[in-house]
Amino acid sequence: MAVLALALKETMQAIAEKNSALNRLILEVNEELEKAGKTSTSQAINLGCSLGLLPVIIVVLLAFFISGNSWTATIITAILVLIAWIGLINLYAHISKSKSIERMYRDYLAERISRELRELHLPQSQFNQTALEILPKSAPLHTFLPLQLTTAPTS
Repeated sequence: MAVLALALKETMQAIAEKNSALNRLILEVNEELEKAGKTSTSQAINLGCSLGLLPVIIVVLLAFFISGNSWTATIITAILVLIAWIGLINLYAHISKSKSIERMYRDYLAERISRELRELHLPQSQFNQTALEILPKSAPLHTFLPLQLTTAPTS
């Protein structure tokens, strides 16, 4: 009886260690995806601000001279061009973030997940289900989980 209790205790500890390692893997992968997204977003915004300012200035100056030195037309043009510029920078940053996260997952993290799941002797489905349970819906890793798992069951 004591041997059975000891074996049960060891099995429970092994399961707890596997679950802990799985949770740690999920959190680390998600953190790396978030870091890649933040880095690319920052770079995209910096690039957009530094390279985009010159065309904005040129357009505003052209509007000033074309409008016959009208400050009203120039100010309205400046406001509209700045709004468009900010919108384009945000669009570029969003696309850059999405592509960077996708590239990081595809090139590095997918293989790491597979390797570590093999070492833990766990199926991909358990990784997916655990990731859905512990990560918020806005987590970048959710993008790569199978679609059928991300929909809530209707019962």
